Amino acid sequence: MIGKYILSGRLQAISAITFSTLISLLLLPEFIYLINPFSYLICGSVVSLVTLRKGVFYTLQMLALSWLILLILNKYIERSIQEVLIIWLPILLLSAILRFSQRQGTLVSLAGLGTIIFYITIGDLSEWWQEGLSIAFEQALPPEQLEMYEPIFNSMTKLMNTLAVFYMLIAILFARWWQSRLFNPGGFRKEFYALRIPKAVLPIFILTVVLVFTVDGSKQIMFMNILVVFVFMYLIQGLSFAHRSVDKLKLSVSWLIILYCLLMFVPQMGLIIACLGIVDTLTEWHNKKRGSEKES
Repeated sequence: MIGKYILSGRLQAISAITFSTLISLLLLPEFIYLINPFSYLICGSVVSLVTLRKGVFYTLQMLALSWLILLILNKYIERSIQEVLIIWLPILLLSAILRFSQRQGTLVSLAGLGTIIFYITIGDLSEWWQEGLSIAFEQALPPEQLEMYEPIFNSMTKLMNTLAVFYMLIAILFARWWQSRLFNPGGFRKEFYALRIPKAVLPIFILTVVLVFTVDGSKQIMFMNILVVFVFMYLIQGLSFAHRSVDKLKLSVSWLIILYCLLMFVPQMGLIIACLGIVDTLTEWHNKKRGSEKES
């Protein structure tokens, strides 16, 4: 019902984008909403759904009009709205990639490689994140709590570029599922099961692991950030492998619920699932190679 309403006309799309963005802005104190995955999921999924169904130029028009409305409302909500573009524009671009490629593996790979190129060319934005979040946390928390959360806060800012892209990918995949439910039941499952990180990425990943242990100083930090990007890419493929395996073996959906609960409360589980994604890549590579040998 909500999805069909959003896509039923321009006014509905503008109101949905504006309303979902306002919820994201007001959900948490200023700037802190940028580290909350639900902020990306709430407004990002709406932007992505409109892009996937209606196209880039249509969505750009809706975003421009929504931005004007937010500028008017800004006098009353007293929030900085410039940061909203950090969610809107990358999600618009990544959704356009999925719309044209029709491959979730291409989406994840290009998002990951784009983040890596960003790290190499522009560098780490942890200082920008730290400056913005420190001001927001100082306003939201008393001094004693601020000191308690400071170590977590400092370590988190170093990963925020990668986390933000990961949150965007989750929002886009949710929007793709949403679109599938409305117009192509079962289509998302087929796409998600077919998700593959190109095998050409694997040697770059191995090289990055080697460089993390062979260089030092600022370069080591950069390669560690790049390594985290690869881990998130293979994490998504690992989740695809898990869903595919549960379906193939006709297991209960409870296994997936347990998997996601472990992923939420045991961060190390993410590394195990990423390893499954790497194994899935190697297995597919081996099967294709063996198949080509049989044909010859």
